[in-house]
Amino acid sequence: MSRLFKIAVPAVVLAAGAWLYATPYLAVNGMRSAAEARDAGRLSGYIDFPAVKENLKGTLNAKLTGDVRPSDNPLAAMGSALGAMLINPMVDLFVTPEAIGQMMKGQKPTLTGTGNSNDGKPAAKAETHMGYEGVNRFVVSVRKQGDDGEPVAMVMQRDGLATWKLVALRLPL
Repeated sequence: MSRLFKIAVPAVVLAAGAWLYATPYLAVNGMRSAAEARDAGRLSGYIDFPAVKENLKGTLNAKLTGDVRPSDNPLAAMGSALGAMLINPMVDLFVTPEAIGQMMKGQKPTLTGTGNSNDGKPAAKAETHMGYEGVNRFVVSVRKQGDDGEPVAMVMQRDGLATWKLVALRLPL
């Protein structure tokens, strides 16, 4: 009994560790299959929409207001404030299950979330790179195959022990 116990416990611990390590990959696979099936309801289960929207609003507002220095023209500051007022509703329209599904395929999402931006051409294959950025953070970078630009990065965060949710988007700006 002691010998069986010495073998079984490490085997169970190793299997549990491997499963925990694989959980974000399984979540990405589930997101990808939901996107390909155009199942917005299932895809929504993998996304923390309030967190993604707040993150994207903060990023875009920081980019917009970061370009205006206090010594600049007051009209530029007013334009920046007006732009910030327009960003919030645009982000709310942009962050949808359909748009995120398009990003996972390496496509540029449309504001309506329907169709694609390829103008009737077959969709290009997407290059995907995945990896841990920390114990509780996993990043999926996607771009069209052959594109040398910055990829769209989707940041997932652990939600509980083995569940992962999309919490942020890093867009090439």
